[in-house]
Amino acid sequence: MYLRQLQIENLKLIRDLTLRFRPDPKAGEGMWTVLIGRNGRGKTSILRAIAAAAFGKSQASMLAEAWLHSTPDRRNETPAQTIIGAWFPFGSRRPIHESIPDDAIGFVSWLGYTSGDSEFVGRTKLHARDLGSDEGHDLWLFEGDAPRDSPALNEPRHVPGDPVFSIGAIDEFIVEARRKNLDRLFVAAFGNTRRLHRPGSVESRSGQAHRIASLFDPEYRMAGLDFFKNLGNGRSERFRKLLQRALFQSRELMHEVSGVRLGELIFDDSGVPDEIQQDQTYTATLDLPGGPIDVPTAWLADGQQALLSWLADLIGHLMLDQRDVTDPADFEGLVLVDDIDLHIHPDWQTRLVPALKRAFPKLQFIVTTHSPLIISSLRPEEVVVLDLDEGGNIQANPLDVDPRLLTSAELYRHVFGVRNTPPDPIHRTLRRYEYLARDGIRTAEEQARMLRLREELEAAGVRDLIDPEPRQQDDGEA
Repeated sequence: MYLRQLQIENLKLIRDLTLRFRPDPKAGEGMWTVLIGRNGRGKTSILRAIAAAAFGKSQASMLAEAWLHSTPDRRNETPAQTIIGAWFPFGSRRPIHESIPDDAIGFVSWLGYTSGDSEFVGRTKLHARDLGSDEGHDLWLFEGDAPRDSPALNEPRHVPGDPVFSIGAIDEFIVEARRKNLDRLFVAAFGNTRRLHRPGSVESRSGQAHRIASLFDPEYRMAGLDFFKNLGNGRSERFRKLLQRALFQSRELMHEVSGVRLGELIFDDSGVPDEIQQDQTYTATLDLPGGPIDVPTAWLADGQQALLSWLADLIGHLMLDQRDVTDPADFEGLVLVDDIDLHIHPDWQTRLVPALKRAFPKLQFIVTTHSPLIISSLRPEEVVVLDLDEGGNIQANPLDVDPRLLTSAELYRHVFGVRNTPPDPIHRTLRRYEYLARDGIRTAEEQARMLRLREELEAAGVRDLIDPEPRQQDDGEA
């Protein structure tokens, strides 16, 4: 499934926000959206709102318990009810269940939270019409039957005269679907702590809520490569093949890591400490200038581990959801990633999004970043700029420049609002010294200043200073 429209009201500094998405896997367009903005502009909250709506009130309340109480907009003495609405159309791999009519093409999910409550309230409705195709259409389609007695929710919110195309009698569709682990409603979300744990240290878990848990819990331990150990029943080999094909068919995605080997966790009495034997269960091949070398995955750099961890976790969950897929390029679903540039070198950042697009062309990605290099390969419509309006409310603005045509310095200035990157004071001292040193007609006062600047630079450890031009003395100087 995919996300076409998101509406949020009264969530922290979001008073009223609508985001529309245009995922088109057949055309290969609209599959990426990158949220940018200063800290405190709601990027992570938007990802969490999407994940919560995709999983329904029960699992959202359980997963987001700590976040839940921080959601209301507290600028008013009595915070207004937080409301989240989302339109999720099915993909070509639509879910199969007797409760889903043949003409259903997706569902609307609604969540509400009132300050002081212990959980979300909400409903879902199956729909036979693409709600996201109408720019004027509103998602609040619960006129008169809202799950809570609230005037704000009982008002007619859809366009006058536009009928509600809901079908089916199940108001709790997504709650029941998640409870039964119904396949082909795939959403995965990854927070900004993405560690690769020691082989065999993460036990097998059941339930789809684990797909999004790390977005809400920074201490959550993703299975990652341990999907290989936990799957069993012949599925481990399929995981290995999908991992190899998605991550290492192109050398762009995993940078210098060209492959991983996943072995069984077996301890022997060779005298090698158990911890080292455990680390050597999963190994990676590093392509270095002197030739390839195999090292335990636990010895990889943090950026390599973080990317390998969440991508392996993603593939593991995808293969359990879409059991007939043999090519990673055929996986469908929605993926949310917070701080996608985490621990990644700038050169690698410029290639990450294009490599992910090639590896997973039918996955819709909605991610956040603070890096201009992540968006350097994107079209303007793939970037959403979050900022505050005059009333202090978060608003979404389109990008008015094409990131592909800008240098990193121009991206910092035009997109991220960094007007001037102040250099270290020693840099300014060096510039003043070099200006005076190249001036052969500097005055005696300037000569003395140049010598003082040179002493400062040498004391600061600056080497290879240019030698001053010989100074031409005035006729009147002694």
